[in-house]
Amino acid sequence: MIEKISLIFILVFILSFLFFLIKQPLLISYILSGFFSTKIFTLDSDTFKILNLFSEIAIVLLLFLVGLSLKLDSFKDVFKISLILGILQEVITTILGFFVLKFLGFEDKLAFILSLAFSFSSTAIVMKIFSEKRILSTLYGKITTGFMIVQDIIAALSFILLPLLLNINFETNLYSIFYGILLLIILFLIVPKIIVKIEKLLEKSLEILFIFGITFAFGISFLFLKFNFPIELGAFFAGLLISRANFSTEIISKLSGLRDFFLILFFVYIGSFFNLIYFKDILLSSIITSLFVLIFNPIIVLLILKLFSLPKRVSFITALTAGQISEFSFILINLLVKQNFFQDQILKDKILSFVSLVGFITIFISSYFIYFHEKIYSKIKKFLFFKEKEIEIKKDYDIFLFGCDRIGSIIKDKLKELNLNFLVIDYNPNIIEKLKKENIDSVYGDGKDIDFLYLLNFKNAKLVISTIPDFEANSLILKYCKNQNEKIKFISVAYNLKEIEKLKSLGADFIFWPHLLGGKYVAEILEKNKNNLENLKF
Repeated sequence: MIEKISLIFILVFILSFLFFLIKQPLLISYILSGFFSTKIFTLDSDTFKILNLFSEIAIVLLLFLVGLSLKLDSFKDVFKISLILGILQEVITTILGFFVLKFLGFEDKLAFILSLAFSFSSTAIVMKIFSEKRILSTLYGKITTGFMIVQDIIAALSFILLPLLLNINFETNLYSIFYGILLLIILFLIVPKIIVKIEKLLEKSLEILFIFGITFAFGISFLFLKFNFPIELGAFFAGLLISRANFSTEIISKLSGLRDFFLILFFVYIGSFFNLIYFKDILLSSIITSLFVLIFNPIIVLLILKLFSLPKRVSFITALTAGQISEFSFILINLLVKQNFFQDQILKDKILSFVSLVGFITIFISSYFIYFHEKIYSKIKKFLFFKEKEIEIKKDYDIFLFGCDRIGSIIKDKLKELNLNFLVIDYNPNIIEKLKKENIDSVYGDGKDIDFLYLLNFKNAKLVISTIPDFEANSLILKYCKNQNEKIKFISVAYNLKEIEKLKSLGADFIFWPHLLGGKYVAEILEKNKNNLENLKF
């Protein structure tokens, strides 16, 4: 058995390394590893039992960390948009997906469950690409993250739906739900109070904290299982119960590696169910379903976002992230298998192969869409049906400030204090609304839109400051303003040495690296007070 698991990991490494080289999500390589493992190594029943056990551990850890990471305070600016978008997208995609799957020949109950599973987008893949591109702090990054959190919550709650659909004893289910809700209320009332009393003790040892995290995740999951609730739901609420604890970040850090290890084997397990025997039978339905997920799901998101006053680019990039199925899609189908939903073995094999193929197609293609979203947007923005508000700037300004969140807000306050003639440009409608209330000249615009930059008069300006955390946007603004006015001074933020060198070569007058500035500030304080450290003044 250990020999087979070892061989699987060797195969996983080879395929994941190849996928890394072609800049594809490694998740696909894990699924492929599972498929090829069954063909190359001829896995026995004991190996499948181990993979199944590890898969359940992976799901518990994944959902526990999702619940633990849920910090709604971070998304208060986009909470309304994310909530409405998440709920409407789930409802519309599930309904339309149901009719698509019905057209493809699936019976009602299976079509509904599959459409629900395919309505979820992959938080793991989208967050990974956004993190690599350092765009999580942008407006579309925040909306997407909030939207994904809403999806994750709906996914976790949907695990309660399956027992209702599949369990014949409806009365028993009602009792389970009643006692389960009662359990939740008790836990939410008692656990936070207990955590407050013991968190200082737990924080003294990272090893104890690690053991506590695992024990809490599986303990609450087991408790939910006793009330006939899915273990997945228990794991999610276990994380939610201690998400506000001071040590939640430390637990996430300690358990993330363990989660990733078991998740690899979960996707290997999913991939092992793909059977080439049914390839011809499922090919057409897989392609049609994949097209629905890749094309129509983003269109649904785009139409919903039209309800809000957002720039075209923000709406488009947010919509583009919805074009693949999620890790939760596989978890939901795996739950069907555990509930013995498939009475026919052939039907079970076909559905598992179908979901695996749809997952492979959508994740593979959408990763390229998300990664190259700027190039795609520049090609099709003229054809988008969004009509943005016309912007009119009636007077000249000495200073243009791009971005007014965090760093930009501090600069804005100083410019106001000095009573300088400046205009703030931001593409977050909430920030613009706040600036209007402060009677600060501001305009709603996108620094990466050349048509918008054309509306700004840099010829008589003296200074441009950009705090936008996007190198491409800063490069474009720099080129455009220097082209209009060679004497204009340009100050920009940057996040690594390559960006600094490139911006300098384009003519930037001053570039600041937030982390470097913070380090220099601390260093200067230490130098001034090197002989009097006990009385440091900041």
